[in-house]
Amino acid sequence: MLPPMMRVLAVIVLGIALAACGGEAASPSTSAGLEGTSWTLVKIGDQEITLEAPPTLTVGADGAVSGSTGCNTYNGTATIEGDSISFGDLATTMVHCSGAPGITETAFLAAVNEVEAFAIDSQGRLVLEDGVVLVFEPAEEVPAS
Repeated sequence: MLPPMMRVLAVIVLGIALAACGGEAASPSTSAGLEGTSWTLVKIGDQEITLEAPPTLTVGADGAVSGSTGCNTYNGTATIEGDSISFGDLATTMVHCSGAPGITETAFLAAVNEVEAFAIDSQGRLVLEDGVVLVFEPAEEVPAS
């Protein structure tokens, strides 16, 4: 395991690298409602997410948001107006995350904090953007038991 200072440096370098990668443009519809939807993260910038348990996002009808960072869970609120979106402070559990899940969690939470706009692209994916682009696919339905 890396010493704490090296982990911080690794996260900063990853954040800079992800920001430099840019992102794909989200075009099509931006007026689709997000309330009552669930999503699974597939990309941060140009970096594909390959975790067994990738970050998720669920937007409630009341603007409440919750999900997983890939390691911890989080909840909070989102303000959605037209194609603008911003997230309030997110409360997360505090399980120690190392390796890829920890790096992904840090990048995900940092990027979500900067989000200002959303769109649904031509493939039906949710794209959150400003700075680093986050791309989500609709979450798979869990079969009722």
